[in-house]
Amino acid sequence: MNQCRAWTILLVLTGVLVLLGSPGQTAQSKKEDVAGKSFEDLKAKIPKIKIQDDFLLGKLKVELARRISPDQAKITFVHKKYGIFIFLRYFDGHWTTIRGEVFQAPSTDEKESNRLFQSILGALMRAIDKASGE
Repeated sequence: MNQCRAWTILLVLTGVLVLLGSPGQTAQSKKEDVAGKSFEDLKAKIPKIKIQDDFLLGKLKVELARRISPDQAKITFVHKKYGIFIFLRYFDGHWTTIRGEVFQAPSTDEKESNRLFQSILGALMRAIDKASGE
């Protein structure tokens, strides 16, 4: 009889824990919600970003801005045959740029344009960091 009662108590406690979820999962999902809202806010600020070479920035279009994990995101800017990937990480309440890459179509051999895109990459990453902190 006591063994049956012990199993019943164990099953009830297991059911309660499953229904409530673990505290770690709840805290993690809240963090993801905050990161998600923060990323949506940052995406809304991207069209308003200003950098020194604003002429070229005006020609860049955001092709894709999405989270690739709960604390990482990628933004893709494109213009004709060129583009920029910017990778971000959510840390301490802000999205921050961690890496950027310039890419071009394989048939493109316009070295001057490539240098131009490389030159704005750092400025664009700094501008995104600044927008995330506002």
